[in-house]
Amino acid sequence: MTRDEALAIIDAEELDPYSWFEDPTNRTDLVGIDRDGEKWVVYTTNERAVMEGVRKYGSEGSTLDDFIKRLRGQKVYQEVARRRGW
Repeated sequence: MTRDEALAIIDAEELDPYSWFEDPTNRTDLVGIDRDGEKWVVYTTNERAVMEGVRKYGSEGSTLDDFIKRLRGQKVYQEVARRRGW
């Protein structure tokens, strides 16, 4: 997957919130993607804006695949939570 493909999916599927190669400081409940030296990083933040589920990859394509997968999962969770009144 390329960056352009990932951004097109995000737009078409209305996936949000996310952090796209930026500092997620004080942002809660999001999926993020970033670069850390030679590695690509995907993570989530919790309700306290603490990074969780950090995973590092050697290629951008694999990182983008995981990023989109997590965003889709987050969207499903948000829809279920909204329906159940959580």
